Amino acid sequence: MTPIHFTLNHEQAIKATRFGATRVLRKNMLRIALLLVIVSALIAGIIAIIDGYRSPVFIENFLSLFAGYLLLLILLMPVIGYILIPRRVRKSFRQMPALGREQRILWDDTILTITSDYGESNMAFAEIHQWAANDDFLLIYPMDHMHHILPRTIFGSAAFYNEICSKLEKYGSTRI
Repeated sequence: MTPIHFTLNHEQAIKATRFGATRVLRKNMLRIALLLVIVSALIAGIIAIIDGYRSPVFIENFLSLFAGYLLLLILLMPVIGYILIPRRVRKSFRQMPALGREQRILWDDTILTITSDYGESNMAFAEIHQWAANDDFLLIYPMDHMHHILPRTIFGSAAFYNEICSKLEKYGSTRI
């Protein structure tokens, strides 16, 4: 197969990273809620012990802390998505200009290869940890905290895009 050439700009990377972060957050929502409950209960318990345990005070403290942490989490989401992620991605593009240079993607029955003039990443479809897709991007995760961004427009036809997605599904990669 002939390699598909593409160049990624920082705006595409911001949008893709925001999409990926949202998917990961949704996947871990139960863990986050459980952590909030545990932290709230621990702090409320410590306050109750210090204050001489009174059941209504413990419940009030627990509910107040849980509501506060939940509100803080809700308020932090836009900050993370619209301030921290764009800053981090722009910084990455400044520190490593190669991110914005031409890349090539090539695949066969078992291997997905992404290359540039600065390196090559060969990934067996069977070893790709997880992947995510929307109307704009296909994100390939060789491990939890690293992803390759493939703009969906590079595939030209739906057939190439569907071929990669079917290989990811066939070899058991988790779609997030």
